[in-house]
Amino acid sequence: MLTMIMMTGCEEKEDAVNHRHLIYLSLYKENTYKKAGEI
Repeated sequence: MLTMIMMTGCEEKEDAVNHRHLIYLSLYKENTYKKAGEI
């Protein structure tokens, strides 16, 4: 999943956007893992 997002960020204009997506994706994964651990 991360590699797909990084591969699509070939254009410099999209680097900031893709970086933001990576941050959101990592935070989302952390939250889902925490929720999964609580269940």
